[in-house]
Amino acid sequence: MPFWNYDPAKLTMGVEIEYFIARTNGSSFKLATREQYLSVISYLIQNSGYTDRNLADQPGRISKDTEAGFIAIKPDFAWHILEVALPPRRDLDSIYSLLKSTLADIDRALGSVGLERLDMSCLPDVPETMELVELDRLRAHVALLETYETAKPNRNFCVPYFPALITATHFHFNVFEEAMLPTLSSLYAFDKNAFVQLTRKQTFRGEECHDFRSRLYEQTLGDDFLLRTFPAQIPHNIEQYVLLYNRSPKLFPNDRFFGVRDLSYIRPSRNGTLEFRSACSFKYIDQLIQLAEIRKFQILSHLTAEPHLDASPAARLR
Repeated sequence: MPFWNYDPAKLTMGVEIEYFIARTNGSSFKLATREQYLSVISYLIQNSGYTDRNLADQPGRISKDTEAGFIAIKPDFAWHILEVALPPRRDLDSIYSLLKSTLADIDRALGSVGLERLDMSCLPDVPETMELVELDRLRAHVALLETYETAKPNRNFCVPYFPALITATHFHFNVFEEAMLPTLSSLYAFDKNAFVQLTRKQTFRGEECHDFRSRLYEQTLGDDFLLRTFPAQIPHNIEQYVLLYNRSPKLFPNDRFFGVRDLSYIRPSRNGTLEFRSACSFKYIDQLIQLAEIRKFQILSHLTAEPHLDASPAARLR
């Protein structure tokens, strides 16, 4: 039985949001550097109660305990992407309050060094210069993907460091159990139907589209990676899931335990939640709350008898 025991009152939602951070000048921008990112978290440590625990495998990560739970901030793949992870909450009002206070702290810290969060989810092209987070596993990861780029030279969206070019909003729900795997097909069908509401058009290398994230994953990784974006084969039981996982190539060659990654848009996580990963990042809180409404409706309408929400929350997202 999952933690929520199919009771909507016990359903919890955790939110992770990634943002490009940059110095802007009119319509142009210059991505943040490692030095600037470190200045931002130094401000948060001094003024907003965060702590740097100096984790060797997570440089630049800071966190704090609050009455609402644990908040963490870290760079994601590159120093110009700031990720904020909020604690799981049961209601949208508390998520709104957490977003409001946390993003206000982050915006003050960014402003102290002349940076801001960008309201976009894909860079228009590969930057001439950018600083990736310096970890051995990421270096090995990029080196592996560079071999895929060589093998597929004519694909516009084939970029070995594509995680540095995109941002997203991820939602975690305390609903995962083996018995719910047969519902993945219907959850994916909902995702595809709501895709235009969950994402927004962005232009990459002159092509404007909603599915830029999918194209970057798919054209860079290729068909050998069975668990990515909308999987061609959706597992309906744990045996199928393990088979697809074991048949997928390693993405992190020097990681002994987790070299393979499940890059599907809906996936079980190591902390026992079900994670939804297809949505874009949005700068404004009202837009993020509308995303949360869509995700909550998706869970309740597929895993319980009653949706318990307005039947079309996606229609309000613009």
